[in-house]
Amino acid sequence: MRALSTALLLALLSTAATAQNAAVHPYPRLSLEGDGHACSGYFKTTRTRLRWKSSFSTCDQPYRVSSHDHDVWTLELLPSTTTKQTSCPFQVITLEKSDPTYAGSGWNVTGYESFDQLKQTPPQPRLSCPMM
Repeated sequence: MRALSTALLLALLSTAATAQNAAVHPYPRLSLEGDGHACSGYFKTTRTRLRWKSSFSTCDQPYRVSSHDHDVWTLELLPSTTTKQTSCPFQVITLEKSDPTYAGSGWNVTGYESFDQLKQTPPQPRLSCPMM
């Protein structure tokens, strides 16, 4: 009985720690599709990986959330330790909800080769795609 109580307590503590970690380190849970000449493809995120396939590039890399403010995310792509990424020209990707007041609206997914491009006025993206 004591072993069962200990196992239950450990499970509850583990669940609480996971929930707290998710609250401290949110990430965008997205699965989007795009169309058109340059934006045909998909954009997906998991907790650790970002996948963006467009007509002219393919990104499949780990990332970290650089900033998050309501419906605007800035993601920094990290070097992959398992695969050599030659077709992903982006270092930074921003995600912005097209219409934050409407739950079903799409997102603008924008790729930058560097943080410097993002900081320019106006920003100079390499690719910007509306996606649903």
